[in-house]
Amino acid sequence: MTRPALGYSLRCMNSIACALTIALSLALIACGAPPKGPSPALMRAFGQAGLAATAGRLDQAAALYDQATRVSPTAVEAWLAAAEVYALLDRWVEARARAEQARRLEGETPRVVQALGAALRRLDAEEEAVALYERAIQTHPDDPLAWEALGALALKREAWEEAARIFARLTQITPHQATYWLQRAEVDLQRYQLLSAAEAFERALNLDPDYHALNHRVLAIGLQMGDLTMARRAMHRLQPNPLIADLTLAGLLLKRGDPLEAYNALEAHLNDWPEHHSARLNQARVLARIGQDEEAIALLAEIPKGAPQRAQAQRLIVELQLRGGEVEDALALIERARARRDGLDWARLHAQALMASGRLEAAEGVIEAGLERWPTRADFHLLRAQLAQRHGDQASALERMHAVLEIHPNHPQALSYISGIWVEAGVNLDEAERMIRAALRQAPEDPAINDTLGRLLFRQRRLKEAAEVLRFALSHAPGEVNIIAHLAEVLWASGQGDEARRYLSRALHLADDQETRRAIEARLKRLTP
Repeated sequence: MTRPALGYSLRCMNSIACALTIALSLALIACGAPPKGPSPALMRAFGQAGLAATAGRLDQAAALYDQATRVSPTAVEAWLAAAEVYALLDRWVEARARAEQARRLEGETPRVVQALGAALRRLDAEEEAVALYERAIQTHPDDPLAWEALGALALKREAWEEAARIFARLTQITPHQATYWLQRAEVDLQRYQLLSAAEAFERALNLDPDYHALNHRVLAIGLQMGDLTMARRAMHRLQPNPLIADLTLAGLLLKRGDPLEAYNALEAHLNDWPEHHSARLNQARVLARIGQDEEAIALLAEIPKGAPQRAQAQRLIVELQLRGGEVEDALALIERARARRDGLDWARLHAQALMASGRLEAAEGVIEAGLERWPTRADFHLLRAQLAQRHGDQASALERMHAVLEIHPNHPQALSYISGIWVEAGVNLDEAERMIRAALRQAPEDPAINDTLGRLLFRQRRLKEAAEVLRFALSHAPGEVNIIAHLAEVLWASGQGDEARRYLSRALHLADDQETRRAIEARLKRLTP
């Protein structure tokens, strides 16, 4: 059991420090604090007890204080000092007896209540302790130590509503005491009063900066309640740089699966700092993640020429145009960009756009030029493998994917591609799973890699896991037809035919080429009773 507060002179002190405090008190008494007309014997006992306590000889100090009470039985200070020393010796029965005598002499004054209440609590006489503190509060309604002790007893009984009332009163009496706000917050958490808890945590933070770590708890409450303003305040206290703070907050919201709130966090930042184009770029990425590609492109277009984020914005526009089938628009933007400032990223996008437009020979030229210019980069080896796949040469594609792994052994797309081929063929499934897991360690949110894992789990008839993984993949690529179709297949195998048909109908609506549409229609026909 945790030792409770011992009172005005001994709270949270070790034996020697406490003895020093007692010695100082004795010095004051010797200067005139003891009762009127103290005898030499009383003064001698007090002095000797103080010296013993200072030396850490608490047993001797207790005996000497007891001697002082015998010399002068009406000296309240002697009885209280004896009670305090017996408390330090963990001899609570003796401590209580001496505190009781002090009460008979002086009544239930604050110092007597603290000494006696501490003994009662340690002896588990909790009902007596509660009654004592309640009487003390009636007499001294603004005594914070009595309220605090009463609150500790309520916490021990897990009487949360009573504790809430007590700590609310404590924060009224001493509003500048951070520890009381902290205790009030903890009680409110137990009562599931999250808003009140967060407000109390913030009061404690404002009063004592040493409680800086509480910002993490306020942030968590804000996220849990969906209170973006509260979460943002906490994040800004944790991270003084406002841009980093808001980008971090948006990232946390995305990880929690709250893209709309992530967008709103960045919008709040832009309201305060409209020139922070990194926030706008990330806002567009959030929109792209939930499939709002047109809105994302419109936001990216707002990033002005000359801004450091302009090139990133233009590349993201191209990626979204390619995803949306606007290949010619993407090619036009790429060609303008390459004419101004060429580089690896633009060359890679150029090859992808040419492949998407069916201009495979032109794409091959760009890829070969890229390989010559950047021979140690995996990007163009990967594109060459994808081009071989487009030509229907799967053996060559696999060979070139292995070449990618020779350059970058943990390249996630190469690992995913090779394992995906094995999964579709139903071979090397254990090795395929190892490769997929390795790829996910590099890119845990990549929808294509998660799709491959979902297909593997389906092959292994781990249907529940497969559905979870494919739903996660779909949350990161809502318009990806293949993921939708794969999820529908898993749902059908799980006996969820109606939901499977709904997903296939959605895939059919999103499919933008005849071959894919025919494949989906065939699946729908098989699943329709």
